[in-house]
Formats: sequence, structure tokens, C-alpha cells
Amino acid sequence: MKFLYKILDPDVVGKAAYDKFPKFKCAQSAFEAIIEALSDFEKYKNVPSSIYSYGKAGIYAWDGTCGAINGTLGAVSLILDGKDEILKPTVDKILNKLYSEELPFNFDKKIKLPNLTCGGIVFRFLKKYGGDLNSKDRIEFCKNLTYSVVKTAIEVLNELYMKG
Repeated sequence: MKFLYKILDPDVVGKAAYDKFPKFKCAQSAFEAIIEALSDFEKYKNVPSSIYSYGKAGIYAWDGTCGAINGTLGAVSLILDGKDEILKPTVDKILNKLYSEELPFNFDKKIKLPNLTCGGIVFRFLKKYGGDLNSKDRIEFCKNLTYSVVKTAIEVLNELYMKG
């Protein structure tokens, strides 16, 4: 199945999401990093990342889906044109990889994801390592989790694209 994509460096795109985090938080950072990496394609040039501005803290602290996952999968859905026959197995592969690892990859304080909710993830981290929602470690954890989710998605998309 053809889709508009090119091979991307997972670490570079993940790092872009990490670097955007202080300004945009998780969902918008993840989405924007992926879409910007593909912005040489016309399809992605004028897609506003602000459509994910609601995604911080699990939908404005309503304990919704983790923003890193929400924004990343939004970008994946756009890339794969929302076609369920390719999107669903791709989402499943990304989430299965995330559930099989201790995250984040590039941070010394790791957890296994308990579920996909912001609260579930953050409170597991805080229970294991201490601190509070405003602690430097919690913020660094979320920035690095955003990196890890984006990196995983790019790895999966690269594999899918190479299969043709």
C-alpha cells in the first residue's frame, strides 16, 4: 500500500518532539515533530499542530489518553490517510512495542506503561520515584516519554514504508 512518507531518522524526530515539549507539551510536540519532518511533501505543509493543543496532561487534566501517544497516533493516522486496514495494525504494533518496553528509552527512571492514560502513567512514575506533578523529574519523564513514543512510531512507519 502506498502512502506519502519517506524514511526518517527515529532519533532525530524523537529529539525534535523532546525539544518542542517545553513550548507545546506532549501531544502537540509529538504531532508537530512528525509532521515537520515530512513538510517537504505538500500534504503536510499547512497542517496546524494546534489541533493537538488540547492534549496536554491527558486532555487538560481530564485523565485522557497520554498526549505523547495521542499526538503521535494522530500524525500516524494522517500519514496513513486514516485507512483502517493499514492504520489499525500499525497502531497495534506501535502500542504493543510501547507496552513491551520499560519507558522512556533515554531516561534513567523507567516504568512499564500501566495503561494509555496520562494519569495512570504519570502516577505510576510518581509512585515509583516520588515527587509531584511539577517536579523536574516528572517533567523530564514526560519529555522523554514523548521522545520514546515518537521514536517508536517512526521505527514502525519506516518498516512499513520499506515493505512497500
